[in-house]
Formats: sequence, structure tokens, C-alpha cells
Amino acid sequence: RIEHIQSTTKRKIRETDAAVYEKYTAGTVKDVSEGRKGMIYVRTCAYNAEKTLRRAMDSVLNQTYGELTYYVLDNGSTDRTGEILREYAEKDSRVVPFFNRVNRNLKENPDFWSLAYRLKENDMFCLLDADDEYDTTFLEEMISFMKEKKLDIAACGTRFINAMNGT
Repeated sequence: RIEHIQSTTKRKIRETDAAVYEKYTAGTVKDVSEGRKGMIYVRTCAYNAEKTLRRAMDSVLNQTYGELTYYVLDNGSTDRTGEILREYAEKDSRVVPFFNRVNRNLKENPDFWSLAYRLKENDMFCLLDADDEYDTTFLEEMISFMKEKKLDIAACGTRFINAMNGT
């Protein structure tokens, strides 16, 4: 089970985001039982990504593979990235929001940065940049491919979203 170090993290996030963090980190990470599909944890770090973040987040949340938790960090953005993240977290319990006050401060939100080191057997970890997207069957196909080929790790490409116009 992934545990959140809430006392350390909550002190470091903005006061306006503390209630959002509390609401969405308590009990949102699911345990995986023997014989069940593993959980997929997707992580996105977003900085001033208001033009592309919705598309990236929709591509994760609309996956055909349903056992996923989506960690998204607003990395000290000065645009509407944080508002978008809060909006999605309010609508979908699979979204676990994190908020940095300063861009690239790796000491803020250690749970976000160390997620890949705390996975259980059969769990998987994926990265998605805030200006990229997954096809709706991406996770399902990737897992199938990995099982078929008996792989522990796989890499592939994603789609680029033009930050200038959102396409």
C-alpha cells in the first residue's frame, strides 16, 4: 500500500490547496489483491500547461484499462494549471493532485517524486508529459504486449500537443 507522508507534504503546499490535497490523498490509492489485475499509476508533472493539460488528463482518464490512479503535479505554475487540476480532482477520484509552490523543487511533495519506488508486485508505472496524450487503448495494449513478451519494462512514444494552439 502506498502511504502518503501527509504532515510533511501539507506544510509545503499552498494554504489554498491544503484542503484539496487532504480530500484527494486520503484513501485514494487502491490495494491490489492476489489474482487481480495490477494497478497502473500514471504520473504527470505540469508547469504552465493550461493549453495542453486537459487533453493529456482526458487521455489518461478515458483509458479502456480501468485500474489506474493518476498523480498530477502542478509544478509551481503561474497560469491556470492548478485550477484545471483541482477541477479534474473534484470530478474523478482517480486523480490525486499535488501542488508545488516553486517550479522544480524536488523537496516539495516527496510522495509524487518517489511513487515508482513504492509499487507492489503486478503494479505498473507510466509517465505522461503534460503536453502529450495516450490513445484510449494505450495502457491495455501496452500491458498485453508486456505480458505476451514477458517484459518487466517497456518504452514507447506518445503524441505531442502543440502548446501554442493546443492541437
